[in-house]
Amino acid sequence: SCLESCSAAPRMGGRLLAAMPAMACPPPTLTIQVALATGFAAAVATGLSTTPGKFSDEASGGVCNPAVTLALALRGFIRPRRAAAYVVAQAAGGVVGSLLLYAVVGRPCYVAAFEHEAGAVSAFAGRVVLTAMLTVPLALVHLWAHERLMSMAVPILAGFGYIATTLVGFQMLGDEVPNLLRAFSLAAVAAAPWGRCLPLALGCGIGGVVAAVLDALVYDARIWEADKASPN
Repeated sequence: SCLESCSAAPRMGGRLLAAMPAMACPPPTLTIQVALATGFAAAVATGLSTTPGKFSDEASGGVCNPAVTLALALRGFIRPRRAAAYVVAQAAGGVVGSLLLYAVVGRPCYVAAFEHEAGAVSAFAGRVVLTAMLTVPLALVHLWAHERLMSMAVPILAGFGYIATTLVGFQMLGDEVPNLLRAFSLAAVAAAPWGRCLPLALGCGIGGVVAAVLDALVYDARIWEADKASPN
């Protein structure tokens, strides 16, 4: 009868669910998922904040990376006090986001998803250098595409930049992203050791400084004028 069929449906569904293999936690596509989510989030943040708002005459440019903030501050696009406020806001936002994710998925899956695995580059110095190399293009996107050219393609460039650096970082650094903010946020909720922040802090700082130096070499007219004035 119809009543018997309806009562049997939940039992059949339960048996089918029990027969299905349990989903791995984290899933095998975690690297791609994190890279795409990071890139899309960066693109949205950049697109929403590339023009000055009614509360400020300065545009943040979607800066969600302390290294990018450092590069912009060194080149004078962000005042030091505002740059410090950005870094504090970035850290606070990262911790809040980590706590929300922690509350949604629970501790076992959360810790498993961010469990560190050895990557191709394990030496401390190598991790610092690679983090710096991956940080430079991210900072240059904001320095050149946004601050210099005011290009409408900045959100797209920032998004693709974060996708690329995240994919490379996961493969080379071992489930790590070359962004100090992420490591700090995970360590703040006890999902990762604080020791992972040190090479990222050094690498991101070096990358921000290198990006600022490159911007000065390309766009600072005083350097080239001094070179022309030299007899040699």
